[in-house]
Amino acid sequence: MARRHNTARASSTGARRVLQVHGDSAPVELPKQDQTPEEKAQAAGWAKGQLLNVRNAGEYYNVTLLGEEYDPRSPERCLQFTNPNDCQDFVSRWYAREPGQTPFG
Repeated sequence: MARRHNTARASSTGARRVLQVHGDSAPVELPKQDQTPEEKAQAAGWAKGQLLNVRNAGEYYNVTLLGEEYDPRSPERCLQFTNPNDCQDFVSRWYAREPGQTPFG
């Protein structure tokens, strides 16, 4: 008699992650674990449009608020990007005006 082995596979579908277990059980939805850079910045207390400090650290780019530097004891105060295009996209979105926003307010 052949034994049936359960195998798991996680897939990302937009904002939700689903764990599909092959076997007798149904799919189980997992909580979202990955945050966007904007969500991480807001969690660190950053306000959109604040001046940023971008440093090339070799294998990645560190983005902190102007006046701060990367501190390994406080990694939540820094965003790290391994792809320079992702870093540039974040900085562009960070300084972009919201629809209907006036230049001085």
